[in-house]
Amino acid sequence: MRHPTIIGLGMVKNEQDIIEPMIRHNASLLDALILLDNGSVDDTKSIALALARELGNVVVTNCSGFGYTQGERMTRLLHAAQSAYFADYVLFLDADEFIGATSRAALEASVALIPFGGAGAMEWRNYVLREDTPCGQPPFGFTHRRSVENIQAVKSILRLDGAVRSDLVVGRGSHNVSHNGDPLPTVMLPDLPLWHFPVRSAAQLTAKALVGWLACLAANPRAAQQRESYHWGDMYARITAGPGFSGQDLRTLSMNYGDLTYSLGLPQPPDPPLVRDVPAINAMHRVSSGEFLDPLTLVARSWEAALSARDPLFASGDVPDAVVDIPPFRYLMEKHDLKSVLDVGCGTGIFCAEGGRKTAGMDACGTERISSETRRCPRTDQCGD
Repeated sequence: MRHPTIIGLGMVKNEQDIIEPMIRHNASLLDALILLDNGSVDDTKSIALALARELGNVVVTNCSGFGYTQGERMTRLLHAAQSAYFADYVLFLDADEFIGATSRAALEASVALIPFGGAGAMEWRNYVLREDTPCGQPPFGFTHRRSVENIQAVKSILRLDGAVRSDLVVGRGSHNVSHNGDPLPTVMLPDLPLWHFPVRSAAQLTAKALVGWLACLAANPRAAQQRESYHWGDMYARITAGPGFSGQDLRTLSMNYGDLTYSLGLPQPPDPPLVRDVPAINAMHRVSSGEFLDPLTLVARSWEAALSARDPLFASGDVPDAVVDIPPFRYLMEKHDLKSVLDVGCGTGIFCAEGGRKTAGMDACGTERISSETRRCPRTDQCGD
């Protein structure tokens, strides 16, 4: 029997503290893990590229536009990835999510329950900060999770059996996928949870709230009135009002993460019941320290990048009558550390031009600037090629 092809898609941003174990764990269970870096200004992308070179089944592309438009970007990533991999199953992951399967066989047994053309729902298992949780190198040291989720959030996994479905739309947060506005038929996968680590340190939560909420406002100025990403909005208000998060604030937020009825401005609720359940994650920090970037540095870099952003997901405006898919080309340059680019044919020379300039993504991973010369065929204007 042929083993099914299972790929994972994710959008990540400023997750240098947890991105390495996330990639190592999930890539060990998947045929391919494709990550869209949403303009990280810390070491997230360089860590991911180092693991792409080491592991072989990890792809890192980029989209640096500021604004929280995850649904639209994940929809485009789904269509592009499926047209290349023709996967049987496609699942969606964030940087703080780990597939709750102890083996590839267990993963295959769970996804086999999904009907063709439908979706499976992977339930969050929210791990919490406690007073005895060590600082640094998450998710290691997290031993307890909420025994009952007040709001059971799920993430989707699609069964496509190789089909390319350009009619599918990924919802906000990748919690659902729809067709013509209607959710796909979905079955729960009780034996396939997602181990979730949303609150890991004061630095991580501060940066996430500040950058995340401003990105939400950039995408939708009425986000506050419509209660979009309400947890980021509430945390942003607390930070800007001062003095920031205390240790007890972190634990309370961790215990109540994602609960719409909870806000730091309300009386502190009693802690929900916890259960000890150490996640079976066998992935170490080898190319990263597990420390989060200083929040002030991260916010300053994020605004600088937002004000000078120039990279769309698919570049098409530089060359008349041509559509060029830049991110996969840039990924190949970065992964293989190319020193020169030869653009063969009667074309536009845009790949040579891209190879010759030092992009923000190449700056982050330390790739040496490539020197190149763009030559155009003198007959281009006559032959139209």
